[in-house]
Amino acid sequence: MANPKINISKTTTNGFQDNPNDAVQEKVDAIVKVFNLLLEDPDSFDEKIAFNALHKYIEKYERILYSPLSNIIYNVNNNKDSEVIMGNISTNMDKLVAYTVSSEFTTRRNQTKKPESIKLLQDTKKAILKIWDHINLAQQQYSVLKQSDEEYQQKFNGLISSYKEDMTKDMSNQLLTMVSIFTALAFLVFGGISSLDNIFSAHGIPMLKLMCIGTVWGLCILNLIFVFLFCVGKMTKLNFKSTDDPNVSIFQKYPVVWWTDLILVALLIICLWAYYIRKQGIDSWISGIYSGNPMWFMIGGTILILLIIIVACVWLTKKTKK
Repeated sequence: MANPKINISKTTTNGFQDNPNDAVQEKVDAIVKVFNLLLEDPDSFDEKIAFNALHKYIEKYERILYSPLSNIIYNVNNNKDSEVIMGNISTNMDKLVAYTVSSEFTTRRNQTKKPESIKLLQDTKKAILKIWDHINLAQQQYSVLKQSDEEYQQKFNGLISSYKEDMTKDMSNQLLTMVSIFTALAFLVFGGISSLDNIFSAHGIPMLKLMCIGTVWGLCILNLIFVFLFCVGKMTKLNFKSTDDPNVSIFQKYPVVWWTDLILVALLIICLWAYYIRKQGIDSWISGIYSGNPMWFMIGGTILILLIIIVACVWLTKKTKK
């Protein structure tokens, strides 16, 4: 059977090319050449030739570089003939390991006289066992860690399914809550506007009385919306406060509401006071004063109204200021 071919030199030295350390690159190229012998067909593989090649490598470089061997195994597994190639490597490695425990190897070691040569043979034998172990380790790592696109997709779908279901349920609940909130808010606001339209469309009601009723309506709608949003915030755990400081007062938490209430209350007081004066006929006395001193009356009234509004604003500013 023809031996499948794989471009080992390209795949194994990738990542080591242009290495600034020429000695390291030389070791990489040398171990790749030795490993190429293991790719031969088992029928033509000569374990003594492979042993001698590795013997020369150990003699020159002393240490095996294992990362190029891992690259070879990983690239072999990506080859279409990976099963045949890995079968050749395993068979040839078994032959090489068997050679290191054979009588022929023992005779060769016994015939060697120099201690350093004997040590070199033993180091080569140990290197063969380490290579054999490393090949099996790399193969096992590839088999365990390898994931095809289909396997990854299945694993991803299995892990995400439970989270997807919870996320969909949570989004549905949030969407339903938002729709309910905006629906209720729309009914509240537009219903209030409709009621205000009915108030102002009435005929024969004095203007001051209409203004008093409209101001009271504004206070009711404003605070009703505030209470509605406050309750929604409690249910949905959403915070619409102006500050998260737990030590501040209620005026500092919701300053917009209080400022709007102040404006409406100020308008209501002015309208009620004007309506009372008109109802009791006191305005005739005021008209007499006004007729005698129109300029001073206008200035005094304006100053008094502004003073009341300024005092209220200063008081609320102190209350809402952090």
